[in-house]
Amino acid sequence: IFFPPIPLGIESVRIIRLIVSNYRTIHKINVNFISDTMDVKTIAEKLHVVFQHGNVIHPNEPPKIIPVKLTFKSFVADSFTTIIRFFDNHGAECKIKVTASADNCTLSTYTFLKAISTSYELKNISEMSMELATSFEQDDIFSYKSGRDEFASIAESPE
Repeated sequence: IFFPPIPLGIESVRIIRLIVSNYRTIHKINVNFISDTMDVKTIAEKLHVVFQHGNVIHPNEPPKIIPVKLTFKSFVADSFTTIIRFFDNHGAECKIKVTASADNCTLSTYTFLKAISTSYELKNISEMSMELATSFEQDDIFSYKSGRDEFASIAESPE
């Protein structure tokens, strides 16, 4: 998952879908971050993971799609790559690489600003401060299956 460089204080959102199947007992999907270059607590402050309809899988359900909202926002210039690890209590897991960047430079954030140029508004215009109010969303699809050998397919949806 790639979050384009965004201005400081702006929220960038990605919706991914975990496709889960073949569960014979109730399971709970958990999440953590893996990073060699930055403290995971710092990453967790800037990159939020929310299961939009809960993270519990019930047994013998047909393949279930679990929407997951990833939100990146930073108030300081920062850039990182991390791995988000989705896992259950029986050892099944799915890892997704995420890259995010926030900057205070128009040159760095030009692509983002150009992409949203038709749908933004400026707020709080006083004493030379302004805040860009927007949210950037894109759907990506990932596959997540239970079992030790069944975590094979992770694929980004075509645009």
